[in-house]
Amino acid sequence: MSNIKTEEMTGTKIKKFLTGLGLNIDARVYDRKYALTTWKNWDEIITNDVVKTMGYIKEFHDCDNFAFGFATMAAMLYGLTSAPPTYGDTNYGRHYFNIIVTKDNGKLNAHLYEAITGKFVKIRKGEDLEIGTMTYEPISITLF
Repeated sequence: MSNIKTEEMTGTKIKKFLTGLGLNIDARVYDRKYALTTWKNWDEIITNDVVKTMGYIKEFHDCDNFAFGFATMAAMLYGLTSAPPTYGDTNYGRHYFNIIVTKDNGKLNAHLYEAITGKFVKIRKGEDLEIGTMTYEPISITLF
């Protein structure tokens, strides 16, 4: 694993935080604690992410594979378990993506990350979640 500084948080607190941002999501929580880091560290991880460079093949290597692959890569390489794959609706249909939870200067933040393209948007209460022409409505996260 890397030398990235992390902070632990329970799955219950992560879900409560996301609910406070206005996300009405179901959470499957597999562990008691999760490792968070700063957005600055995540931004560097995203810059070097190899998952987004892999080819897309509909139904065989598609959005769910990218979302779970990114979360697994972050856990295995960096010890970070705060980018849960997230299932939801978009204006193009059902889709998987990641929600990255960070702790920056003592404050929790969240970003929606599109593991297929490497693009992201900060989640702000009361604002639509959009990347390019795609709008997102998260339904369920998988914290593992």
